[in-house]
Amino acid sequence: MQGLFFFALFFEKRASFHKIVWGSAFFHVFYGTVIEAVQESLVLGRYGEWQDGLANAIGVLIAVLLSFELMKRLNQENQKN
Repeated sequence: MQGLFFFALFFEKRASFHKIVWGSAFFHVFYGTVIEAVQESLVLGRYGEWQDGLANAIGVLIAVLLSFELMKRLNQENQKN
């Protein structure tokens, strides 16, 4: 669902690419944190760990940086043509 929202905003040009990516990143870090909290409190036999939350946040940060780099390269390629 969140991915569809991202593409809808991006293709309709309602928000800048940076705002969409950072908004998406915030959503995914928040979602990962909620999942860890739910595992700790509601699921028997599962434990929420801060290391998992940190790994999720690092993965999101890497995705954000790759997205910015990809967009930068695509813009440079478009300017050449």
